[in-house]
Amino acid sequence: MPGHRLIVFVGNCQLDGLARLYRRVAAGPEEDVVYLASYQEADADQRALVARADVLLRQVLEFAPVVGELETSAEVHLVPHIGAAFLWPCTGRAHPRNAPAPFLDESGPYPAELGDSFLDRLIATGVPAEQAAQTCLATDIASVRSAARMAEIMLERQRARDRLCGTGFADLISERFRDEQLFLSPNHPAPPLAAILANEVFRRIGVTAEVLAGLAAAPPDGLFPPTETPIHPSIIAQFGLTFVTRDSRYRYFNEGRFSCAEFAARYMRYEWNPLLAEAFHIYWSGDEDAALTAFIRAVPTAPRSAIARLVLSELLGPRGRMDEALEMARQAVELEPDNLECRRRFEWVSAKVHEAPAE
Repeated sequence: MPGHRLIVFVGNCQLDGLARLYRRVAAGPEEDVVYLASYQEADADQRALVARADVLLRQVLEFAPVVGELETSAEVHLVPHIGAAFLWPCTGRAHPRNAPAPFLDESGPYPAELGDSFLDRLIATGVPAEQAAQTCLATDIASVRSAARMAEIMLERQRARDRLCGTGFADLISERFRDEQLFLSPNHPAPPLAAILANEVFRRIGVTAEVLAGLAAAPPDGLFPPTETPIHPSIIAQFGLTFVTRDSRYRYFNEGRFSCAEFAARYMRYEWNPLLAEAFHIYWSGDEDAALTAFIRAVPTAPRSAIARLVLSELLGPRGRMDEALEMARQAVELEPDNLECRRRFEWVSAKVHEAPAE
């Protein structure tokens, strides 16, 4: 792709994720990649940026975005918003106490992706957390919220967006949502679906076949928050979902995995772990000495977090505290036995601890 190109992505978190992925795997030295949030009004500088863009990737939503009309002479590609909110019919509005939280995701501990209007009503009436969780699980949410009809409507709207964009995500979702985890939450695609979306978009703007094949072979992780919104048991039954059961556990940020009932009780209590969020923030800043102190303090408060123990193991090892590093790795594997990263860490540290001393 000779010559300089300015590529602008305009949309919600899905286009933000695609922009970050493009920078990571495809952007050339003569390309500038910019993301503009469609849920914020564009200022004069941003409009000028769009006006001189070479390629504009603009998301098609069900509503007129706040960003407004954007004049450009760029090569324009329309990208459909993809979602499956019918699997989570009570989401769409944040927890009544939700607010930006220090060191956590800027959208807060319980944003709209994790909201629950059924539980919100119980919060308003003062129902105790455990009682509310049981009431929620005993309620046929699928019938109360007409989930089957919601699915029909949402898939038809997806088809309408597909027609505008020349894509086929409605059919893909319809055919596969029962047997595969396509979404982590209503609007956050799981890595395999994110890879399909990325391939569709990137192919249109000239990304090489080699890069596209790499995305297909190793679906990208980290494009969206790792949190999974729990799927209500009645929704599992309504649609005959096979990739989850009523006993499945769902990841909440880096705090570990929780059952639907546990998640509901935590939601009622507006429960999250500030100490753990701060520890990860320090770790990602690169200050490993301060991170070690923070994780030693935070890990006992996060009994479900395998990733916190994995990180603490990695921080302890280089400081000669191998027995403690091994114990943290062992606990990580115990919490998530299918996590290959945890297993590799445990095996490596175990080998180091038990290797014969040099003569």
